[in-house]
Amino acid sequence: MLIKIILCYAKLIEIFPFVKGIFLLCKNFLFMDITDRLKEIIGDSDLKKFADLINADPSSLTKYLKGTIKPTTEFYRALTEKLHISISWLIAGIGSKYINADSYDTLIKENLLLKDSLKKITYSISSEVSKIDKISKLDIPKIKKVKK
Repeated sequence: MLIKIILCYAKLIEIFPFVKGIFLLCKNFLFMDITDRLKEIIGDSDLKKFADLINADPSSLTKYLKGTIKPTTEFYRALTEKLHISISWLIAGIGSKYINADSYDTLIKENLLLKDSLKKITYSISSEVSKIDKISKLDIPKIKKVKK
C-alpha cells in the first residue's frame, strides 16, 4: 500500500510539478504536533531566557519540548498573555499562530464581563440563601386545622 502511495505521489509530481510545493507546505501542518509548534515559537532563543519571559520553569519547558509532560494551563495562559500565541494553533495547528491585538483585547473584555456577571450571580444567590435562612429561623406558630 505504501509503495502505491509513493508511486502515485511520484507520478503526480511528474505530471504536476506544483504538487511537490503544495505537499511540502502541507507536510509541516499535517505532521506537526505541539512540541514542534513550541520549538517554532521558541526558535533560536535561549530556553532559560524564554522561560523567564513567560514565567515558566526551565526544566518544565524542556520536558514540554521533549513531550514527556503536557503543558499546564498556566503555561498556555502565559503564552497567550505575553506572546499573543493562539492556543488553538499551538494545540491543534488550527487558525493563525498569533492572536491579533483586536481579538486579544476582545477576549480580555469578554473575560472581565463574564467575571463581573459571575460575581453578580454569586451575590444574588448568596442573598437569596440568606433570606431563606432567616425565614427558616423564624418562630412561626403552626396553624391548627379547624374541624367542622
